[in-house]
Amino acid sequence: MTRTQSLMLSPFVALALLGACAQGAEEAPIDVAEATETPSRAPVTTAPASKVTLRSPITTRKPGAAVTFSHDLVAVIQPGAIGTLTVTVNEGYPEGVMSLSATGDPGLSVFGAESEMDVDLSTGTSHTWRLNYSAEEDGSYYVNLFAIVDPGNGSPISRSAAVQVRIGDWQSADANPLPTSNKITLLDDEPAIIMEAEETIE
Repeated sequence: MTRTQSLMLSPFVALALLGACAQGAEEAPIDVAEATETPSRAPVTTAPASKVTLRSPITTRKPGAAVTFSHDLVAVIQPGAIGTLTVTVNEGYPEGVMSLSATGDPGLSVFGAESEMDVDLSTGTSHTWRLNYSAEEDGSYYVNLFAIVDPGNGSPISRSAAVQVRIGDWQSADANPLPTSNKITLLDDEPAIIMEAEETIE
């Protein structure tokens, strides 16, 4: 009987042992700090912004002599009258020769003792240039100014400018620039202009 009883108790003992193991596993302490700890992260570094170096702005210089022109206020004159234009020429050369000349638009005459002259650059950097002009027709015209500088190195350089002058009723003339003698009216009252032309027949 004793042997049989001990065989019957074996399953209970086994169950008890399994329960104890399970309970021991459940009661095992858990290191909360260790479970919840996040892995350390390397400090975040921001790469320095790359510096962009811009080139200096592109500049262009108009080629020509170091000469500038300025002039006094030009009054309106009547057709056939003689006007006077006073121009100040500034230059930046210590020596050499500057040749000045002036011409007029078609219909405008530019004349006078200084319409063409040479200037000794060693005498100063500012020079006064007086010109006379005249036109027979109303309108606005341009006096064209030219300066050629020879600084003494055998390489002359030039500069040019233009000054507007007004003759008579220049506003009406500029609004209707073509000569009235060349205008006709066609049968349908349309205006037309007669222009010269050459024709060659072979």
